[in-house]
Amino acid sequence: MLRNKGFRVVCEPEAVSPTLRRRVLQGPCVFSGTLGPLRINAVLVLVDYATSEVVKELAMVRLKKGVPLALVVSRDPPPRELEELASIMGVGVVQAEFKPPSEGGPVEYVILPGINEEAARKIFETKVRSGLAGIFGGVLSSKKVVFAGSRLAYIVIACYDVLLHIREHGEILEAQKSSLCFETATGSLVGVEKGRLRVREEFSRLGELNEEAIRILEIIASGGKVTMAEIVEHFGDPERARVLVDFLVELGLVEPDYEGFFHVVEPRIEDYVSLKEYYSGKGKLVEGRPAKCARVIEPVFDLSILDRIVKAFGLVESESLVYYPIYVGVFRKYKNHKKYVDTAVIIDGVTGERLEDLEEILVDSNAIYQLDQIIEEVAKKAKAECPEGSEPARPAHSPSGEAPQGAG
Repeated sequence: MLRNKGFRVVCEPEAVSPTLRRRVLQGPCVFSGTLGPLRINAVLVLVDYATSEVVKELAMVRLKKGVPLALVVSRDPPPRELEELASIMGVGVVQAEFKPPSEGGPVEYVILPGINEEAARKIFETKVRSGLAGIFGGVLSSKKVVFAGSRLAYIVIACYDVLLHIREHGEILEAQKSSLCFETATGSLVGVEKGRLRVREEFSRLGELNEEAIRILEIIASGGKVTMAEIVEHFGDPERARVLVDFLVELGLVEPDYEGFFHVVEPRIEDYVSLKEYYSGKGKLVEGRPAKCARVIEPVFDLSILDRIVKAFGLVESESLVYYPIYVGVFRKYKNHKKYVDTAVIIDGVTGERLEDLEEILVDSNAIYQLDQIIEEVAKKAKAECPEGSEPARPAHSPSGEAPQGAG
């Protein structure tokens, strides 16, 4: 809310002790800007209830940051004696109704498969098998490979409904709503192209960013456009700051202008079709998650990384997790009739199209271990844990208001 009103906000949860961090819902956040004729420079935290420990530690943060005001925003009314202690220590304690960003967690949706197990098997045995010649550096040949079987699985996609701040030279020109979705093996932006899942080239592998890089991104985002000197002032360690800024520029998240200011690069959404919105319109997006017996390739990095990156783009209005269906087909290549190599080919569970870009992402990420488990189960003819046609874990309804369509 403060950022949307033009305030510069930098949140640093690591600035307080681990014990206090567990009590704080959000913050401490240093914010600065103007409110009418007043210049505001303060630090705040959001908590369920205020305690003397929260007040004392926030007072120390205020002194370290050199700001004149510290504010504890509490959902429950603060005790009278705490207000007196806070006043002595230069900390304001106020009660306010609010919903912390993490409350309740993201809403979960399932995209219904468009093809069943039998249709997937036919695609693997015909179209996919005949196209394998020369793939993987000649390891496979369409004449020598054996189709071992396939398994339905789901990949997890994190989606954000966000009010993007469209900028030119760091200045906000307009705000535009979009729903951005990222696969959770590497954190690459995904969308829909010609009805199929597509991994976008821009904003790829964002899940690999470390805490320092994200902090630099937040410093740049909170300032709108900032100089290297301002970045160093808030981050410290000039040499490390320059390395991280160069890395963010290389990833396409940040760019400098002709005056030497750095600003965040928001996603180009003119040709971007949101996966969530597309399948909602088709009636194939239902609320819930896959059945408990279903195979899910779980996220392999902390999703709070994506949360913080997307918040640098604009105001996040809601978050959701979307479970997207894929079929993992296993092909076995024999050598001397004894040794063999098993490899996986992935097709889209909605359209039946091969997803080579997703194959590459999963193989090159930490999700490879989960993919290997599926390959091993299929190759050993292990019985599928989840009977075909199993319903989502919770009663499902279409967010678009349309009745869900059955799997093909």
